[in-house]
Formats: sequence, structure tokens, C-alpha cells
Amino acid sequence: MGKGTVNNRTITIFLLSITILVDYLNGLIVKAQIGMLFRLVCIGFFLYVTAVNSRKIFIFSVSLISFFLANSFFSFLAHQNTAGLIYDIKMGLKMSMSMIVFGALIALAKSKQLDRKDILKILRNNLLYAPILIIGSRILNIGQASYVHNSSGFKATFLSLNSINIALLVLFSYVFYNLCIRVEKTKWFVLLIYLVIPMFMLGTKSNLIFLVFVPILYICLNIKKRSTFFFICIGAIVVVCVVAIMIRIDFFSLPFVTLILERQIFLFKQRDLITYLLSGRNWVLETAFKDVISYMGIFTMIFGKGYFAPHNEIALIMDGFGNDVRPIEMDWADIFMSYGLVGFVFTYGIALFLLYVTFKNRKNKETQFYFIALCILVIFASTGGHVYGEAISATFLGIILAGSYMKE
Repeated sequence: MGKGTVNNRTITIFLLSITILVDYLNGLIVKAQIGMLFRLVCIGFFLYVTAVNSRKIFIFSVSLISFFLANSFFSFLAHQNTAGLIYDIKMGLKMSMSMIVFGALIALAKSKQLDRKDILKILRNNLLYAPILIIGSRILNIGQASYVHNSSGFKATFLSLNSINIALLVLFSYVFYNLCIRVEKTKWFVLLIYLVIPMFMLGTKSNLIFLVFVPILYICLNIKKRSTFFFICIGAIVVVCVVAIMIRIDFFSLPFVTLILERQIFLFKQRDLITYLLSGRNWVLETAFKDVISYMGIFTMIFGKGYFAPHNEIALIMDGFGNDVRPIEMDWADIFMSYGLVGFVFTYGIALFLLYVTFKNRKNKETQFYFIALCILVIFASTGGHVYGEAISATFLGIILAGSYMKE
């Protein structure tokens, strides 16, 4: 392995290992635009790495970026909105981020410079410091509530609640995977608690749902008929113990826990089950289909018309004004409405294909982790959005896609 090879691998791992830290600092010093500058550096470096190691993947990555930028330009010609053009370019780069990361990691893997062990190393590096950023910020009183209007939850200085939420969910699936397969259970159980604390602090219902969903999915993938009763008993014992500990330490009376529970109970009472689970996104989706998508022509359905124009149209319909945008917050719908079938296939389609591939190979222990991590990302993207269009979550998506594609 040559010097240049070592440098490319080392720099790649380093850049992907500090992605959460950079967004934390970006929220701490908003005016410095640290996050945007960091992502531009990442895009430039990852394209360079891809060009050096795989011409085909480089052509794909450049073609995807060119498609998004061309889409933005033609949208500008149609609407003559400079603010819309700038917004479109920014969203195009964000939407291509996961595929650029995916392409760079696969290019390095094809040239034998990087493998699945490095993917896990990147996740482990993020795991070691991410929880302390939230816990430490709470102790130092740095940051803000997840939901400012009622002071519920705590997201430290992260500007996007959903993005850091998604990253922690992926890390949770990684820790739980290791807890299941490693001999040193105590170490990984401690790391699990270390991670679950900030997940509770964020105060999102998706965290509460996936904290239950991930263990159940792992059990379903590994359960045998003869051990069904055993797993059910163990699961029941664990639940009883956790609830007993929470009651013992008066966990449910802690102020931040009370606010989170009160908010969720209030929202549940105000909405039907579907609207509650989707946080009202079904209302926006209905508006999008009725007033925007139904009027799209064949050409627009294939190639889209940029991100700004359709989402600005939805915002204006839903009492917005000027250059406001209102995303549906379901990535499949936002991508299709903005970039058509072409954009959907080369972003969402790749994730769905690799989800199918990992499902076929789910008996392999290591592949199980990637299958479950992809399940989390695809489900979250489909119902809550913010996976493809957010910096942290798009980066994590690219990392998991690459791990799913690589051989052991």
C-alpha cells in the first residue's frame, strides 16, 4: 500500500469521522458557515478520490451532480427567481452528498484501499464522541430545546434535530449489533446506555419507536422456532427490569422527561394515529398531490423541475409567502416532485436495491447490521424525510450504502 493510498484512506476516514462534530461546531458558530465549507471540501476531495480510483464511478457522481445543477438552471430559466436558483443549487449538492460519499468509498474499496472494517471504524469514531456533545452541552447549558415552543427535548447546538437523530439511530443499531455478537457484553452494554441517554434527551417519538423496533428486528432475524419462548421470556425480563429501574430512580418525574411525555400525549390526543405518527406530513402530501404533482406533465415527471419551485408552490398554498418553501418531509415524494423519476432512481432507487440485497443475505451476521441500518434510513426517509437533504444523515446514508455494497 503506497503513501498516496494510505493518505487517501486516512483522510477519508478522518473526514467522515468528524461529520457530527463539524455540525455541532456549525451550530455553535452559525455565522462562520463551517458546515457548508466542510461539505464543499468533502465533495471536492471525494470526487478527487473517485476520479483517481474508478473512472466509471467518477462519471456517475459527476453526472448526478450535473443533473441536479442543470435541473436548477432550467428551473431558473422558467421562473427567473435568483433566490430560488441559489436554494436549488444548495439542495442539489445536499441531495447528491450521499451518492458522492457512497461512490468515493466504493472506489477506494475497488482499489483495495478500504473495506468493511474501515466503515465500522468510521461509525465507532462517531460513536465515541457524539453522545458526549449532547450530554456535555446539557451540563454546560449550551444549546437549545428540540422543540423551542414548549421547551421539550434537547438537541444541543445541532441546527437539524432530525439529522442528528438519524445519526444516533444508525449508531444505536451498530451498538446493538455488537452487543448481540461480541463476547465482551459489558463493554457494549455500557456503550448502549451511553448512547441511549442522549437519544432520550432529543425527545423525538422516532427514537422511542426505533429503540423498540431495532431489538425486535434483530430478534426476528435470528430467532429459531425452538428458542421463541426463550427470547420472549428474556425480552419480557429486560423490559420489566428497565421499567423497574426507571420507576426506582423516579425517571418519569424528571423535568425534561415530563415535558417530552406531555408533548407526545397532547399530540396523540389532537390527531388520529396516522397523522400522529407522520407528524402531520400526510396533510402536506395530500396538498402536494392535489395541487402540484397532479399538474405535472410527462417531461416534468421524468426530469423534475428543481427543488425550489414545487416546494415554494406548496408553501404559498399553505399560507406561506414570498420565497418560502414547504417540503413534504417524505424524501421519496420530495425527490420525485423535484427531480422526477431520474432523480428518484439514482438516489432512492439505489438504497432500495441495496436494502433488497442485504435482505437476501440477512443470514450473514455482519450483513444483518447493514440491513437493519438501511431499514432505519429508508423508513425514516419515507415517513419523516431529512435523510437525503441533510448533511449528517446524507453522509451516514452514504457510509451505510457503501458498507452494504462491499464484500466481507
